[in-house]
Amino acid sequence: MGLHRGKLSGRWEKKTGIDPFERLVAQFMYRTEVAERLLAFERRYEQSASPFERRFTRDNLALLMKKLAGKVDYQRAA
Repeated sequence: MGLHRGKLSGRWEKKTGIDPFERLVAQFMYRTEVAERLLAFERRYEQSASPFERRFTRDNLALLMKKLAGKVDYQRAA
């Protein structure tokens, strides 16, 4: 790719009129809805979550390594 070739992104449509305006409004309303749902999930999760105590010791690591020793290495296969 040459130095002077730019990659253009964004909307490639008519910029005035009711249709482009409605699509733009719908896009932002969707984002607002997603943000509201994420905040609701966060609030609900914070109320139901409880802390736990978990320690991953050297013995746990040794056991995990033994379990994984017999598994196929998918990264090498790819």
